[in-house]
Amino acid sequence: MGIMLELDRALLLWINGMHSQWADSFFSAISYRFTWIPLYIILFILLLLKEKKATWIPLLCIVGMSARSDQLASAVFKPWIARLRPCHEPELQSFIHLVGNYCGGSFGFYSSHASNTLALAVFWGLRSGKSWAIILAIYALLNGVSRIYLGVHYPSDILTGMIAGVLCAFLFRKVEYLLKKKF
Repeated sequence: MGIMLELDRALLLWINGMHSQWADSFFSAISYRFTWIPLYIILFILLLLKEKKATWIPLLCIVGMSARSDQLASAVFKPWIARLRPCHEPELQSFIHLVGNYCGGSFGFYSSHASNTLALAVFWGLRSGKSWAIILAIYALLNGVSRIYLGVHYPSDILTGMIAGVLCAFLFRKVEYLLKKKF
């Protein structure tokens, strides 16, 4: 287990250490929650066009999936595991480059950003095909890397969040299927 933690820290410090003014701005924008509102609006419009009368079913599933994915990370795992974010870790604080002094809450395992973005990517990809799956997977990957770059998550926080997101996506895709069958 010790070697895994060392690899986690080394990868974090390598990604976080590649800072530049351009990268600081880019990854801050990628990580900022309101940056992606145009994408969400496009997805909502596509949902309306495709589903017409039954839009409420996938929309309900997306909202439920996002809430479940987020709350599982933030309200269950973060306080239970209580792993400090890298930027709060006393041994690492002097090595972490913070952008705009942002560090987030005390605990970071696992990343709700990673969980939420990959849940949306997989859920949407399962229902809309390869092109959207690729676009949204890039969105989720950039979001995950941004969290490491900003020094607020270890790579293992991101990987675990992504796994949780995939599981939530498959679960809620099944819920969508069952709701469509019933209604």
